[in-house]
Amino acid sequence: MDLVDQVLEQIREALERDDFARAAEIIQMYRPPDQAEVFSELADSQQVALLPELSPQASADILEELDNEQAAQLIESLPHETVVRIVEEMEPDEAADVLSELAPAQAEALIASLEDPDEVRPLLVHSEESAGGLMTSDFLALRRRMTAQESMETLRRWRPKNFQTSMYRIEARYLLRGACRTRWQNW
Repeated sequence: MDLVDQVLEQIREALERDDFARAAEIIQMYRPPDQAEVFSELADSQQVALLPELSPQASADILEELDNEQAAQLIESLPHETVVRIVEEMEPDEAADVLSELAPAQAEALIASLEDPDEVRPLLVHSEESAGGLMTSDFLALRRRMTAQESMETLRRWRPKNFQTSMYRIEARYLLRGACRTRWQNW
C-alpha cells in the first residue's frame, strides 16, 4: 500500500467517525499537490464535508490543484460564505479560472463578495489558455539597490507558484528599463 492509499484510508476512517478535525489535521500535513491527489479520491459527499473544515488557505491550495471543472462543482455545493473565504486565499489567476466554470450570475455574486474583486474580475475577460488568461496580478517588487544575491534570496523566500521565466526591470511610473530570462527550474 503506497503513502497516498494509507493517508486516504486514515482520512476515510476519520470521516466515517465524523471526526472532521482529525481528517483535516491528516490532510493538512501534506503538500498541496498531495492533498489534492488524496482529496480527489474522496467521495463527493466527503469532499463537501471536509473542505470547510480545512483552513481557508489549505482549501484554496487544494482547489488550485484540482481540475477547474471539479473545483467549480465542489464550490457549487458549498455555502456562499465558505466559498468566499476560500476564494480570498486563492491566487487571482487560479480563482478566475475556477470562477469562469460557474454560471455567470454565481461567479459575479462571489466576485462581488470578495475583499478586492478587482484582483479577479479583469482576469475573467480572457480565455483560460490565452496570454491574458495565464497572467496573474501578483508580482514582486525588489528595491533598486539590492544586490543580485539579495534579489535571489528574496525570490527564493517569495516562492511564487507559477514563476515565469522572464523578469522585467521597471522604474517610476512603470517605465520598462530592461528584461532578463531566468535559467533555473527548481530554485
